[in-house]
Amino acid sequence: MPTIKSLLIAVLVFWGLLGAAHTQVAVRNFDGGGTSRANQISRMDVNGNHLRGVDAGKFVQFAGDPHIYWYVPTEDVGFLYTTGVGTFGGFEVYSSVGTDVSQWVPVGEGPGGVLFDASSTPWQTLCSGPVSGTVYPYCYSPLPVFRPGTNDYVVWFGNNLSFYTLRCARPTGGCDTTPVEAASCTGTNRYLPTPFIDNDGTGYITFTVHGVTQIQQLNASYTDCVGPNVAVDASGPVVETPSMFRAGSTYFITAGTNCAYCGVGSTALYWTAPTSSTPVSATWSTSTGYDSGSSSCHGQPYNVAHLFINATEVFLLQINEYDPGNGSNANTGAANAAQGTVAIVPLTVSGSTISPFTCTATVSIPGAVPQPLPGLSGTDQSTENNPSNSVCDIGGANQTYQTFTAGRSGALTQVWVETGQGNNDCLGAFFGGTCPNPVGVNADLTVNVVNDSAGTPGAGLATATVLRSSVRWAPNRTVIPLSPAPTVSAGSVYGIRLSSPSATLGCWNKQAGHLVAYTGGQEYISTNSGSTWTPVASTDIAFSTVVGIPGGGRRIGHGR
Repeated sequence: MPTIKSLLIAVLVFWGLLGAAHTQVAVRNFDGGGTSRANQISRMDVNGNHLRGVDAGKFVQFAGDPHIYWYVPTEDVGFLYTTGVGTFGGFEVYSSVGTDVSQWVPVGEGPGGVLFDASSTPWQTLCSGPVSGTVYPYCYSPLPVFRPGTNDYVVWFGNNLSFYTLRCARPTGGCDTTPVEAASCTGTNRYLPTPFIDNDGTGYITFTVHGVTQIQQLNASYTDCVGPNVAVDASGPVVETPSMFRAGSTYFITAGTNCAYCGVGSTALYWTAPTSSTPVSATWSTSTGYDSGSSSCHGQPYNVAHLFINATEVFLLQINEYDPGNGSNANTGAANAAQGTVAIVPLTVSGSTISPFTCTATVSIPGAVPQPLPGLSGTDQSTENNPSNSVCDIGGANQTYQTFTAGRSGALTQVWVETGQGNNDCLGAFFGGTCPNPVGVNADLTVNVVNDSAGTPGAGLATATVLRSSVRWAPNRTVIPLSPAPTVSAGSVYGIRLSSPSATLGCWNKQAGHLVAYTGGQEYISTNSGSTWTPVASTDIAFSTVVGIPGGGRRIGHGR
């Protein structure tokens, strides 16, 4: 009887024979100016939308499918970490474009690409209900496992109070209406469940209890725990975010120290045990650090995904970068984790050792096949495919102005701007700070299209309003129709002015980047309501313009 692991390898070897065997995909984590949180690069999907919350999101791969899936809690719907303000948005499901892990497609069958519709009262009570003592319920850390016997999937997740499972017919949906509590998983303050299926099909779960990693075996249906939980290195460092994999004759557990929002980052640690024993009966080593003293790129190691990409065995470390990189306080990400991102680092695993990694702006993922960037059908000017980071600085007297040079003449029917609302007033909320406005910006966004006058807004051509109620808590492409559509002339310079003068709490986000030069214009900012404008060196916001198409343009996202 072949094992699950051997079947997976055989299928993916076949896929590898169909693709290039020695290709690599470049993944950019930072902008090249350093590896601090201010240098991080946002993860955007192929539709120009910020990945909807990377907190607790993990990669996984299933037998017979070469794609890599990414499951994340949807955090851009106004959920405020540590207080439970806002609704639970469900679990977003993304798929890589082919094996290109630099590009992601929302594939969930629920509303907006989520795994299921989470609007019902039971889900809101479970995942955004009243505080229990000092603990608020919030559903996080979703990760499915495949059940060969029933040909379906079991999604594990936690809500800070207990662990739950949800059966789904497919990795993208077809889920049961109600999750089931995994009541036999033991230990108070259980946190961050991560399932692992061994080569013989036996399932295990890793999690933490009061900062100590635990292992417990799963039942045959992978829906609950059986037997006692076993502590790993009970006298070792206090940790979070455990994950488990098997390489050769060694089991590995990885985790990060409990410092997700402390601003300096966490220490990446691992433990090993021989596969001659089961994970729950083995003697585990003490912890070993492997982040080269980099504090894990100023983030927190969250998961090591053991993948086979075109027959190449790959270990990808995912590091959560919670802070959006632009706040004056390191704890901004606690108030709005939707603006965070994730660094992706390939690891070298040999025998019972994980080699130390370093933080670099760009890494190469072996075995993966690069895919072309999404097309932008009908657009005239665009910077949307350029790497960028979210910046929440529009509101009150603070304004942004982006110039562009029309490439063709005709009616300017639309402008697209990647924007969303934010709440930088919540600085320090995780550690007892105040949060006067936990529901985002308190005024709408005004968009003016103007003639440019040497880097300052000139005569107005069109005005539109983006309602704050229509956007989410992380930058997403906002399509702004212009009616009547002004006429632009090829070679002439125009500008897009973004302002929210009535905003007194919160801010409007934009995506801004400097890695790919846009020669047709640049970004300017004003801190005095437009009286003066200062150019932002070599920087542009993410935008597109649509000229000469009555119905507007559309982005050609990748299929699967």
